[in-house]
Amino acid sequence: MALLRILLVLEPAGLPRTDLIRLANAPLTAAIGVTLLAVVLVGVLPALAAAQSDLASPLRVDARSGGETRARKRVRRWFVAAQVALAIVVLAGAGLLARSLDRLQRIDLGYRPDRLSLLWLAVPVSRADAEAKFGALLDRIPPALHALPGVTAITPVEAQPFFGPQIFNAPWEVEGRSSSQASEHPRIPIEAGGPEYFRALEIPLLRGRGFRDTDRENAPKVAVVSEGAARLLQLGADPIGQRIRMAGDTGAGAWRTVVGIAGDIHFRTLREATPTIYLPARQYFFQGLFAVRTVDPLTGLLPAMRRAVHDADPEVDIVRTETMEDLLAAQRALPTLSTLLLSGFGLVAMVLAAVGLYGLMASVVREQTREIGVRMALGATPAQLRRAVLGAALGVTAVGGAVGLGAALVSSRFLTALLFQVSPTDPITLAVVCVLLVGVGCGAAYVPARRATKVDPMVALRYE
Repeated sequence: MALLRILLVLEPAGLPRTDLIRLANAPLTAAIGVTLLAVVLVGVLPALAAAQSDLASPLRVDARSGGETRARKRVRRWFVAAQVALAIVVLAGAGLLARSLDRLQRIDLGYRPDRLSLLWLAVPVSRADAEAKFGALLDRIPPALHALPGVTAITPVEAQPFFGPQIFNAPWEVEGRSSSQASEHPRIPIEAGGPEYFRALEIPLLRGRGFRDTDRENAPKVAVVSEGAARLLQLGADPIGQRIRMAGDTGAGAWRTVVGIAGDIHFRTLREATPTIYLPARQYFFQGLFAVRTVDPLTGLLPAMRRAVHDADPEVDIVRTETMEDLLAAQRALPTLSTLLLSGFGLVAMVLAAVGLYGLMASVVREQTREIGVRMALGATPAQLRRAVLGAALGVTAVGGAVGLGAALVSSRFLTALLFQVSPTDPITLAVVCVLLVGVGCGAAYVPARRATKVDPMVALRYE
């Protein structure tokens, strides 16, 4: 329950349905069952085996000899090595997700999301008057909102971001080229906007111009293409002035003149830039959604915006608002949660490996007290004893590290779908994890190693 509360405190912004997270009976029962099974295997069974053993045997077996003692030592070492291996696997996964999340958070979107918000308007329309009413909205709402202090730009947009590249797209063809099969025309997503579209989203215009207020229904049709779209359409070095149209549209005025080149944007999907063809909203499509750039946070301006919209058209109201930062947080919520969970598991695995290694080396030092005393009596220096203990610890760590590294190379491929611009076999991540585990191993073995140097040779020679 405590860990669940910690998870809810650390929950990433934008994670959906967190109010439904609770401790359910099924996972709780499974956890209790696994815990009891571990207790039986680790505690009860060895105790039963010890109770049924020959009581005279331990009295005849020296701690420094005996096949059973050596076997138990080997088993302990292999268990500790397995802990190290498991820690490397989990930490490698956590490291890959952390690097991926860092790159996802620092990605250049192609537009500026801060102080950018979306407004959904409820517009009572019928099929007969929909075009007229939406056209009236484009005449009334932007000037009304632009008059408010703190609103720097406003534009109609086609749809909210991150809804995928398979909607609102079309095959395109270039004027002057021989018509070919429709399947050969590239399908390119379409975005619609107003005169302030590129200023509101702060999408860089590389050449030419954006939209103007004169780009209306009866004016010559225009388009702005992104760099990626220009490459797909093979528009060459000078796309300005060339004409394109949706493939198969042979109606009058279907051709659109390219008037500008813009940058590609991560608008349809967060993880990759989408080639885009931008069209004026008055010449394509509008459904009552606006993007607004403000100086201050939206919450402080929203009441004034509602009044301005109502004054401009009493039948229209703002029914929903969302900031671009909230939308981005929702897209990053799952990668953030995955990173937090796997990092937590990795931390626990690392602590368990450190505790296991410490216990193993402490046991080794205790069992070899007589040997250590003999070596000190024969002139072994404290530094030599420390190196011997640390060397044994590094040997166990190296075995576990080698196995864990191999397992990490295999298991990390299952994280491919969650990674962004990071290879599942990223050498930097794997190297950092290995160095970290070596450092943890040395730290865990240092106290037993130091204890070995403080053994009194005279006491050690009498040790049994």
